Parts: sequence; C-alpha cells; structure tokens
Amino acid sequence: IIETGTFVGRSALFFAQLMDMIGHGKVLTIDIEEFHTQPAHPRIESIVGPSTDTGTIDRVQEAVGDAEKVMEILDSDHHAPYKLEEMLVEGMFVSPGNYMIVEDSCFDEYPAWPEFGPGPAEAIRQYLAGNDDFQIDREMERHIISFAPKGFLKKAG
Repeated sequence: IIETGTFVGRSALFFAQLMDMIGHGKVLTIDIEEFHTQPAHPRIESIVGPSTDTGTIDRVQEAVGDAEKVMEILDSDHHAPYKLEEMLVEGMFVSPGNYMIVEDSCFDEYPAWPEFGPGPAEAIRQYLAGNDDFQIDREMERHIISFAPKGFLKKAG
C-alpha cells in the first residue's frame, strides 16, 4: 500500500497491523513533514517530501520494485490542482485489478464545504476524462455514506 498524507501515521500503522495478520505486505507512507509521533513498525517505510516531487517518485519506484500488487490511498493536499497532479504521477504504480483511493472527495462532491473550492471530486472528474485505465467502483461505497464518494478507482486488468 502506498499512502500519501501520513500525518501522525495512525492509518499506516492500521494497514501494517492488518498485513501482520495476513502475513505479508508493506506500507509506504509519504508526507511533506516527518512527525515524531509516527509509530515505528517493520512493515512501514516513510518518505518525507511532496508526493509529486521527482525525488519522491524515484524513491517510490525503488521501494515498489517488482511488487506484484500495489494499491494507493491518496490523502494529502485536497485541492484539485495538486490532487490531479498526484493522481497522474502516483496512479502509474497501481497494479491492474487494484485500487487508487482518492480520500475526502466529499469536500466538493456533496459539497460538504462549498467554500473549500474545487477539490478531490473535481480532480477525479478531470483525471478520468483523460484516462481509460481506471473506473469508479461504486460497490466500495456499500455503506451509503463515504468520505470518498466516487473515489474508489479500480485499475483495469
């Protein structure tokens, strides 16, 4: 799992503990800041830097290597221009049949915060307008309420 927007690392730890239970996997978590409260776990690798930065992308490529299954959870800057750029560069790492989950599309899909402006939902619309590799999978929203409406993007394959 590649996660952008680590913050204090609670979701990265949650994913790592799930991987402990299944016996394999790794979490690569990316944030522009290093937080001293971030939990240490052998399945978590952290990268400090913008998720769209060339150096960060190179480090992600190195960490992913020839991994058979890769999914992304994008939870960093939620403004549409950044989110679109992030989707364009990070989406290439998602393996066929897996997901790129764009968090907090509720900001501008509902809109929960109209003053927020164009955010993840707008980025999703723009991304899918020029990309046939991913399709929205509404089945993942089976609990009716989601912070990521139309944000579960499944890669063809």
